[in-house]
Amino acid sequence: MKTVQDQNEKIVNEVRINIVFETFIFSVVLGSGLCAALFFAYGIGEALFGGSLSAYTLVSAFGSAVSAAAICFLIGFFASIALVAPLFKALKAAERREYWPYFAAAVGCFVIYLVAGAAVRGVGALAFSTNVIVAITIAFVARDFVENLKKVMRAKFPHDDNEPRLDSFLQ
Repeated sequence: MKTVQDQNEKIVNEVRINIVFETFIFSVVLGSGLCAALFFAYGIGEALFGGSLSAYTLVSAFGSAVSAAAICFLIGFFASIALVAPLFKALKAAERREYWPYFAAAVGCFVIYLVAGAAVRGVGALAFSTNVIVAITIAFVARDFVENLKKVMRAKFPHDDNEPRLDSFLQ
C-alpha cells in the first residue's frame, strides 16, 4: 500500500521531469535562434563575397534561416521527448547527478544527423558549412541545457529539508 509520502514523491518527480523538459525546450528555442542567425549570416556572407548580393539573395538567406530554425526546433523537441526526459528519469532513479550523459546524447544526435544527412543526400554528404553550423548549434544547446539543469538540480522542493525552495528558483 502506497503511503502519502510515496504518492507525493511520485508527483514531485513528475514535476521535476516537466521542469527538465521545459528547460531543454528553452535551450532548443535559443539554439534554433542561433542556428537561424548562423544560416542567415552564412547566406549573406556567401552572396557578399561571391559578388551576388541582391534582394533575392537576402530573401533566400532569410528563407534558409527560417527553415533551419524550424527544423532545429522540431529535432530538438523530439530529442527532448525521446532522449532527455528518459535520460533524466534514469539518472534520477540511479541517484546520479552527472552531466556527461547529456553531452554524450548530443554527440549521438550529431552522429545520427550526419548519417541521416548522408542517406538523404544519396551520393554526397551534407555541405561542410552546414555540418559546422549544426555542430555549433548542438554544442550550444547541450551547454545551455546543462547550465540550466545545474540550477534545477540545486533547487529543492518545499518538502525537502534545509534546502533552498524551488519556488524561489522559479521566480
